[in-house]
Amino acid sequence: MRLWTILLLLLAIEASAQPIRWQEQYPGVWKGTFGKPDNYTLLSAAGTTPQAATLERLQSVDFPLPKMEVHAELIDGKTYLRFPLQKNEQI
Repeated sequence: MRLWTILLLLLAIEASAQPIRWQEQYPGVWKGTFGKPDNYTLLSAAGTTPQAATLERLQSVDFPLPKMEVHAELIDGKTYLRFPLQKNEQI
């Protein structure tokens, strides 16, 4: 019975793991979405918009991490992100 419970829990967690869709918003500025994005975002909460003219002057670069190693999960309404960082490396 305990093994069955663990298996169901793992399946539930896997079901909530979805691929992240990466899109370059501006040169060097990447946006990742997964699942159904909320209408209310941090940017909309701040009541501001990016300074597009300034951001457009940046140099375009490749995505800085291996995309397949960045994981996002939605568990109990909370979003969990996992990035492939080195020990003591911070974002």
